[in-house]
Amino acid sequence: MFVDFINIGYRKDINAGSLGTMLMWKNLTALYQEAAENNLNLYYSYGMMSGEYKTRWCHPVSLGRSII
Repeated sequence: MFVDFINIGYRKDINAGSLGTMLMWKNLTALYQEAAENNLNLYYSYGMMSGEYKTRWCHPVSLGRSII
């Protein structure tokens, strides 16, 4: 199962307990459960690792892919 979060927003001036953070957690836990129930690996993308906040949600891994 692949999920793309590339179009989400983030405001650096709001603390970690913001509504967006809580909704992201809810979405990720629901996706994790769905993947587990269907015996699927879960992969999700935040696009380029352009902000420190993205490391809160994942362990970055470079896929080394080029799309032409």
